[in-house]
Amino acid sequence: MPDVQRALPVNSAPVNISPLLPSAQTPSHSADTLPQTAPVIQTDSSQVKPINGPKMPAVVIDTQAPKWSPATQALIRYDFHQGLNQYGITPQELNQVLRRFEISSLQVNEKNIQNPEFADEVKRIQTALGMVLNHPTLLDVCQTHTVSTNGQFGANTVQALAALRDSIRGEAIELHIQPFQQQNGQDSHQTVKAMFNQYGCAKENTDTFAIQVHPSINIMRDQAMLALEIIDEELEAGNPVIAGISYRQLADANSDLSEHFILITGRNRDEVGTYYSFNDPVRGTTSQLRLDAMTGRLSGKDSLDRTYDLSLIQTTQDTVR
Repeated sequence: MPDVQRALPVNSAPVNISPLLPSAQTPSHSADTLPQTAPVIQTDSSQVKPINGPKMPAVVIDTQAPKWSPATQALIRYDFHQGLNQYGITPQELNQVLRRFEISSLQVNEKNIQNPEFADEVKRIQTALGMVLNHPTLLDVCQTHTVSTNGQFGANTVQALAALRDSIRGEAIELHIQPFQQQNGQDSHQTVKAMFNQYGCAKENTDTFAIQVHPSINIMRDQAMLALEIIDEELEAGNPVIAGISYRQLADANSDLSEHFILITGRNRDEVGTYYSFNDPVRGTTSQLRLDAMTGRLSGKDSLDRTYDLSLIQTTQDTVR
């Protein structure tokens, strides 16, 4: 792998940092509350005020609720706690995610999830989560996830909400770096490195972080999330990130192969979700990598409609964690 440069402090190039919509900070997985740049969301449903858009619909109470046996209720409770433990999220955080994304004002707690009168409301929550996680723009880069709509607040629903929590990466950042187009006899890494150097990054470093992206193998989420943390740290320090991408149609037994290099220059959020902007040396243009909240995968499509995934990053850190 070619050497990559270590960034020196950047003072000459502008760095724009502005609040994301919806407002967000880098998530803390161990904290009891989600960080806020807007006023703190109350967990009492009577006090909740949506951050953006119309008022959330009232909680649906099913007057013809299903009859849940004590055994069914115990199973729901067990599955709920399994989800909390597996995905590292608290009931308070679940409520905050529901409010932040304006999905529901249901108060999620052990008592309410065992109450069949809220089954219809839970089903509405599950349907809304499925729509967010399977937005058409995300489906266009082959990211699809099944969210159960059985009306029971189990581990699958907890997982979907934890994914939305983790998709909130922090404030919007854009490093203004002029895209270069690769010339005859020059490969993509050489062109990306030239952009990297032009921005003021000059100390050599060879640290790399490879991400498993073989299309027949599920991405390891903890590895993908660690890569996101490294990218976020670099961008927040004012450093672009040299990254490799792999085309799914071209991937074979060499599952960590990077067919092309890009330069990640920013992070933002829109109505679809979080995305990372990058300079592409093929045409000397900018494009976007979309974040799959469930897996941590970053994906996009090129002008030939080929889907690609982030497969490697080269950092300015002395040691990759």
